[in-house]
Amino acid sequence: QCSTKATLHVRVHSSNTVPVCDPSNVAISLRYDVAISTVVLKLRAEDPDNGSDGQLTYTYSNFRSAFLHNVSPFRLVQTNRVAYVEVMSSLAQPSGSNSAFYSASFEVVVRDSGVRPKSCSYSATVIITQLFEFKHLKHVSTVREDVAAGSTVSTTPS
Repeated sequence: QCSTKATLHVRVHSSNTVPVCDPSNVAISLRYDVAISTVVLKLRAEDPDNGSDGQLTYTYSNFRSAFLHNVSPFRLVQTNRVAYVEVMSSLAQPSGSNSAFYSASFEVVVRDSGVRPKSCSYSATVIITQLFEFKHLKHVSTVREDVAAGSTVSTTPS
């Protein structure tokens, strides 16, 4: 009777899957006077992997806004598998600007902790609306909706 002893080594590699950022494009509309620390966006990526392949890290990047000179008024706060974008400074336009709104954009990249990390990302567009005080107005009139076009509805007192 003949016998042979052999050692077999089996390596099992994880099948790290890509996290899912859905929806990947997000639009937000905010008033300029939203309070500091207000959460304006909640993000939750999904990753079915276990272990480090399923541990997610959110990274805030690529903030762009001409009105804010590309200085972000937002910050990212991560708790467990969820990230929140919150306001950390004023959204008011610089003095001298009189636009009714302005826009900003940023990305949030979600990366797992696998040996070969996989990632997805969110692209966010933010529209910030301004409310103006018309201090120069001294006389305000109410106009009926049936007034004929071209009618004089008010004159300023002299």
